[in-house]
Amino acid sequence: MGSIASASGAQDGFGRPFVLAAYAVQFFFGGWFFYNGLNYFLHFTPAPPGSSPLSRELIGALEHTGLFAVVKAVELVAGALLLANRFVPLAIAVAAPVSFAIVWVMLAMNGGTVGVTVGVLIVVFTAILAFARLSSFLPMLAFDDSKPRRTGFARLPALTPVVHTVGIVLGIAAPVAIELATMAHFQSVARHSMAAQSVPDPAKRDTP
Repeated sequence: MGSIASASGAQDGFGRPFVLAAYAVQFFFGGWFFYNGLNYFLHFTPAPPGSSPLSRELIGALEHTGLFAVVKAVELVAGALLLANRFVPLAIAVAAPVSFAIVWVMLAMNGGTVGVTVGVLIVVFTAILAFARLSSFLPMLAFDDSKPRRTGFARLPALTPVVHTVGIVLGIAAPVAIELATMAHFQSVARHSMAAQSVPDPAKRDTP
């Protein structure tokens, strides 16, 4: 396999900085999805609760219907493909609906500095991933396609085994560290939210 050289990056239309950024985002995003998907089934760490009543209702409904397990299975498979650097355009397309749902929960339901930051970063990361594989997605926008063909198999410059291994390790370690660091915040917000809900409203008390 070749290396991520500036020459190969220029040959594929990308400069070396963008190639490095695209791979960094791919492994971070893949590690984040892979860890969260695997954590749902193996329970390494407690899952962060929704920090608003509405988000907790949504997660509860997904759990009760069994759809949450499907979502986590998609995260697990898509994350594994991104880390393995195989079927990357397919993994991006499969992960996109899940990413949209997470962004919606973070921005519209959880809110706050952490929620908004996570939501915006997911949008930015997804955009970078899609742009890096733009040649694979552009044919889907053809209004009047001609005939079946095998073109469009362009790929980013290949990774060396060492760089690929480092990318996988850091791609998993970084999102795990961030998730553990932000878990206390979401748990604190959730506790305050549930405590506020448990306080009875004086206006609704029965009057003699």
